[in-house]
Amino acid sequence: MIRLLQSALAVGFILIASHAQAEHNGSHVNLTLPVPVTLQSTIIVLSLLIIIGIVSYLSVKAARLWLQHRLDQHARPLQQELSRQDEHLQRARRENLRQRALLDHTVEGVITINQDSIIDSFNQAAVRMFGYQPEEVIGHHISMLMPEKHRAGHYHGIQRFLSTESPTLIGKAVEIEGLHKSGNIIPIELTLSAFKWEGQYYFTGVARDISEQKAEHQALLLAKEDAEKANQAKSEFLSAMSHELRTPLNAILGFAQLLLHDKVRPLSADQQDSLQQILHSGEHLLKLINDVLELSKIETGAMEVTLEPVSLSAVLDECLPLLLNQAADKQISIQTTDIGSILLDADFTKLKQVLLNLMSNAIKYNRIGGEIRLEHELQPHHRLRLNIRDTGIGIAESKQDQLFRAFERLGQEQSNIEGTGVGLLVTKRLIEAMQGSIGFTSSAGGGSCFWIELPLSVTANLSKASHNADHKATRQLLDISSPKQLLYIEDNPANLKLMQAYFNRFDNLTLHCCKSAEAGLDLLEVLQPDLILMDIHLPGMDGLEATRIIQDMPLLKSIPVVAITAAAMKHHRQQAGDLFVAYLTKPVDFEELAREIARHL
Repeated sequence: MIRLLQSALAVGFILIASHAQAEHNGSHVNLTLPVPVTLQSTIIVLSLLIIIGIVSYLSVKAARLWLQHRLDQHARPLQQELSRQDEHLQRARRENLRQRALLDHTVEGVITINQDSIIDSFNQAAVRMFGYQPEEVIGHHISMLMPEKHRAGHYHGIQRFLSTESPTLIGKAVEIEGLHKSGNIIPIELTLSAFKWEGQYYFTGVARDISEQKAEHQALLLAKEDAEKANQAKSEFLSAMSHELRTPLNAILGFAQLLLHDKVRPLSADQQDSLQQILHSGEHLLKLINDVLELSKIETGAMEVTLEPVSLSAVLDECLPLLLNQAADKQISIQTTDIGSILLDADFTKLKQVLLNLMSNAIKYNRIGGEIRLEHELQPHHRLRLNIRDTGIGIAESKQDQLFRAFERLGQEQSNIEGTGVGLLVTKRLIEAMQGSIGFTSSAGGGSCFWIELPLSVTANLSKASHNADHKATRQLLDISSPKQLLYIEDNPANLKLMQAYFNRFDNLTLHCCKSAEAGLDLLEVLQPDLILMDIHLPGMDGLEATRIIQDMPLLKSIPVVAITAAAMKHHRQQAGDLFVAYLTKPVDFEELAREIARHL
């Protein structure tokens, strides 16, 4: 268009110039135009050409503008869409980088494989766990990270899932072994998840190195094994010591009892006093042995407690007679309130032991002519508190936090008050085993009040309590109308002599003795006694085996067999089972022995 205007202008200027020259020369120049050209016509033509050029130029420019506008209208949405897609792509790239950073900073190793078991991703925790860099494993088979013995199982597991889509292990934590780059085996905990992408399954495993946990677990197992061995050794030692201590103590206390009650050759007052000291010291030693064994059973969890309705008055009826002589020696009075028919959920024997310990302490640490008061009061949550108050020396505040410690006597070690320092700890453990609690208040010189709390029984059934209460010690053998034969199998000469001395007092009872189980069985072929007293630890055949043989013999199996043994540990009683009609431990309590003999003759 511009060129057309330029040509028109050029022609116009030529015509004007030619016309002007002609007029100047006074002659008419013929340009051989088809029509005469005047200046006016030239200007008109030129103007028309200019106008046409301008119109054409404007038309073209307008067309271009219109086309550009249309192009902009159609291109703008496309540009916006491209911009959005680019923004989404940038966001996706940032999110991918963020997810990668998150995976690389997790504690657990995260590994993704495809359904052909080819590793697709491998985070930094997996690098630390297996020792490979990502470029060393991505694109390779996952079997490079597992010991050879697990590879076949992995292959079959993948194939089973792809064929059945049954998630046997998906979503479950399993313990397996991994293979480090160095060749070391790594115990790991692996949790698998599966997802499908573009028609192909992918599996992500989150692996946690449990080497430390395994080592700790193994250390715990070894420690537990060592502790069990130590406990076993401790139990065996206590069992042996119990047996070895009880055997001579049986003779000491037994003969002392016989001498003290010998009516044929009575002792002088001084001799009886000396004998009382022997008995007192022997009983103190026996209590120490029993306390140590009881504490050992509690600490090893071997103590058994049977909770049932127990009559509190029945327990006190058994305790008080045992304490009266001890209280009388110090002129101490024992006052009790009306207990009535209160029933507690407790173990009769353990509760009796608790009350004996607490009341015995109240006597030992009391002043001459002092007083002990037993009071009870109901507590919230259906519980009963029993208070044992004394007027004794009390406990200094600075020493009260040491009270329930083993072998702690709070400075009374050098006094003339006997004690083991174990009784209160045993008492506390017994009360806690019966779902109760124990506490105290005290002040130096102002006496003490020890209290125990136990749950009240929710039943009014007195039959069990009455059964428990029926433990009155038999003071002498019942009058037996006809002569009876007894067989005593015992290898210890002192124990044999003691038992013979005891039964010599009864004209209607004849005691036959044998020093071994074999000798006893031989005697049973010609003698059928009315009752057998059996030691357990015997030379050769032990008392358990001998009793089994007796029970297998039709003519002898009805004869009651009473165990008299120094084997006082829990496992000894368990071994005996129901072989014996009674299981008595040494030192022998002759009143208990008399009761059992009278019961079975």
